[in-house]
Amino acid sequence: MLQRDEKATLAAAGRGLDFAPAGGCTEWRPVRVPANRLYQWRLGRLCVSWFHTWLFLHVTAAIIAFGPTFVFPLIGAVSRKHPEHAGFGLLLSEVIEMRLVIPFALSMPVSGLGLAYTLGIEWGHNPWLIAGVVLYAAAIYTALVLQAPVVRKLVKMTAHAPAPVPAGPGAELAGPPPEMAALLTRMQIQGMVLTVLLISIIVLMTWKPGGNI
Repeated sequence: MLQRDEKATLAAAGRGLDFAPAGGCTEWRPVRVPANRLYQWRLGRLCVSWFHTWLFLHVTAAIIAFGPTFVFPLIGAVSRKHPEHAGFGLLLSEVIEMRLVIPFALSMPVSGLGLAYTLGIEWGHNPWLIAGVVLYAAAIYTALVLQAPVVRKLVKMTAHAPAPVPAGPGAELAGPPPEMAALLTRMQIQGMVLTVLLISIIVLMTWKPGGNI
């Protein structure tokens, strides 16, 4: 139950919230304040807002979607060095991309717009947010249009390819075919580009240069 002193504390904290008594009972029901479009409801003794809900969904999706992409360059490098295990590494990359990266990354615009709406974002006064959206679009383009076809092609190439064998006694394993080596290099470079884009987005979202929130 929200007490009157808690109401005063929230108001003093500048949260822009207001409360109204609920049907004559002693519990206070939060109401909408157009200034920042925050909504709140109560789950037992826990006070939850749409802002916290969208923030939780946005941050969780970002971690699940883009966290694994930091290992793509490593998978590409290891696959080039150990072609006998390239099939497994490439299949793992494809599964991660199709089941984690792409679905959760595509959900982020929804939670991001929810955050912007609940906070009443002034886009013209927050150029960092516009830059972050542009970098996000570039990351999605890189993952969907550039990276995914390369990974799918490599998976098909390694699915029925014979395992590499040494050229002779004491010789090292033969390297991947030239076409596969070129695709592995592209995959590694694209993975590094994704890493740079994601780090840039994290910096913008944390530093918020030139913003008013």
